Amino acid sequence: MDKTIYILGVGRNTIVTIDLAEACGFVVGGLYHYLDDRTGELLFGHRILGSNSELFASDISGKYFAVSMGDNDIRADLYQKILQRGGIVPTMIHPTASVSKYATVKSGVMILPNSVVDPDTVIDENTIISAKSSVLHNCRVGKHCFLAPDAVLGANTVVDDYAMIGLNATVLSNKAAHIGRHSIVAAGAVVTKPVAPETTVAGIPAKPL
Repeated sequence: MDKTIYILGVGRNTIVTIDLAEACGFVVGGLYHYLDDRTGELLFGHRILGSNSELFASDISGKYFAVSMGDNDIRADLYQKILQRGGIVPTMIHPTASVSKYATVKSGVMILPNSVVDPDTVIDENTIISAKSSVLHNCRVGKHCFLAPDAVLGANTVVDDYAMIGLNATVLSNKAAHIGRHSIVAAGAVVTKPVAPETTVAGIPAKPL
């Protein structure tokens, strides 16, 4: 089976996605940028092959892709365009991550080094679980979410689509049953109660900004 993968997004996070793909046995075939002014450049030894628009004008059916953007909305848009055109966005789990056999991890999810996903959890499509972050048991994490490094999602928490849990943030078990759609938990926050949709919370305990 051809395990060549192409990465959309050229920026500071690109090398993280390259590293994960290679750790999962893929060979990076090249990169795509949102503009065409960097075509031909090399990034960590991998060539920028063209723009996203050029890519989507070609036949991508059956080919593997990863999306390196941290922005949930941009990542969701590119993920959906890839699938609509017959491309494949594989689930990638770093070999050092601990993911329970009783967890459900859906397509396009990236689980980075030394992270933990407990039993009876669901990680929905195109979500990123960053390095050293933890999702405790009985959690549900929606589509196109982002857990930054060292984030801890306590047990029995539901995180809606497009939510972001920031660096070193903690959502306490059995305290914040629901993190709303498009909400943001700021870096270092400690969440002790539910977060409304499209709300940013920060501090200890976390409060809306």
